[in-house]
Amino acid sequence: MGSYLGVVASTNPPKFIHLCYKPPSGSIKTKLALVGKGLTFDRPGCLIELMKFDMGGSAAILCAAKALACENMISGTGMKPGDILKTLNEKTIVVNNTDVEGGLTLADALVYACNQGVDKEVVVASEVAGEKLWRLPMKKSYWESMKPGVADMVNTGGRQGGSITAALFLKQLSCFLQII
Repeated sequence: MGSYLGVVASTNPPKFIHLCYKPPSGSIKTKLALVGKGLTFDRPGCLIELMKFDMGGSAAILCAAKALACENMISGTGMKPGDILKTLNEKTIVVNNTDVEGGLTLADALVYACNQGVDKEVVVASEVAGEKLWRLPMKKSYWESMKPGVADMVNTGGRQGGSITAALFLKQLSCFLQII
């Protein structure tokens, strides 16, 4: 889980939270993975954005639970531009922007969720609920800008297509984005 653990520098170690709900009946019919970005504080990014929303994804998932995921602070142990992190599925990522840490934490969480066998449940759940799934257009030209040569990928694309390059980054690590 190098991409998750690479977003560190706080004296408080990062936490990967895996919560399981077991119904009183003891019978689990389906599995569902809920993954959300959970940076409790983003010190490198504090000068460019308010620090209220970097934990919104995990806060929405955990709701009232008092569990915090990780804190991104500045220290001598933090990741640096040029660092190469290895993910849970052995892919490597060059950190070219230390303030694009959300995808790094989500990368290992998505690989972990896929390994739990819940990927097909996302598609089934959307069909049962009548919800539509839409795949972002992921142009190869955007992906080409994310290949560094020294690792499998970089953690951010260029200035254009931020949501597309973020999705392309996560697609490399997620069974969900490959089947939807």
